Amino acid sequence: GSYLWDQVVVEDNTTIREAILCAGTRVMEGAIVEKGCILTEGVIVGQKFHVPAFSRMTKTRIKVKREEDAFSESDSGEEMIAASPELSSSVFENMSALGGIGFFFRGSDEE
Repeated sequence: GSYLWDQVVVEDNTTIREAILCAGTRVMEGAIVEKGCILTEGVIVGQKFHVPAFSRMTKTRIKVKREEDAFSESDSGEEMIAASPELSSSVFENMSALGGIGFFFRGSDEE
């Protein structure tokens, strides 16, 4: 089963498989959220959008440290990863074109 926290809205004709939807999340009509997904607070999955298995989504962009600067004490190693409207191998992808709000992200344990 899935875990839906407070104030989660799931519209008609959606599929949610063994996922965690945090408070204030909305899944719009026809969207699919696959097994193992985590959607953090306030994420909106756009109409007919497909969230691939084991994806993690957040509403805010996160500062990440480039690997080559991992041991630097300066802030020059931090950068914001820009969002792009389609799924790709980048750290974040924007799904706003389908009425959604959120970015995919990878944790430090992923390549």
